[in-house]
Amino acid sequence: MTARRNRPVKARATGLLAGVLLTMLAGCTAPAGSGWVIYNHRLDAYNPEARNYAASRGGMLLELPNNPFAASDQELGAVIADMLYGAPSGQDFPFFTEAEKPDGYASPYRLVVLLDATPGAKSEIVCREPGQPVATDPLQMRVLMALCIGDRLMSTASGAVARPDRPRSLPLSNLLRRMAYVIMPHYDPNQDDSRRANWLD
Repeated sequence: MTARRNRPVKARATGLLAGVLLTMLAGCTAPAGSGWVIYNHRLDAYNPEARNYAASRGGMLLELPNNPFAASDQELGAVIADMLYGAPSGQDFPFFTEAEKPDGYASPYRLVVLLDATPGAKSEIVCREPGQPVATDPLQMRVLMALCIGDRLMSTASGAVARPDRPRSLPLSNLLRRMAYVIMPHYDPNQDDSRRANWLD
């Protein structure tokens, strides 16, 4: 009798677990037209102190080596900086281009955002050679984002979104903000799981 009563519960639990796994897989493989996707996330040399230091210096330098929009470079920089504002922490964390950086700003950290990155764009060298080849796909925009300290890569992620027709696009904003958060998380990826839990939001 007890075993029979437990069967529906086990079946429901199994079904729920399968549903969660399918949802996760769908999120990883969703086509660009459905929103955004992030993949190839690397945190090889990242430490949360990088983000904290940048915040203490008033924000982080933003580099946009490529402009696929009709907007001017200055307008694109302003829009992307506005999109990314607060993304790594949810707090007062601005980004600014070289033209807009505050007087006296000095920090070795910068965020490189390569729009229309080729599928083979090399994240390993984007910090020292941001002018990577680009390729325009009529259906989607590939993005490569790298957190750099000087010419050295700290962390990176790449993603894709349905091609926006203008810089101020909600799907593009969602993609960039999420990418900024995942390459500058609150936890230290070099710690073991038991210690890492203390860094989670």
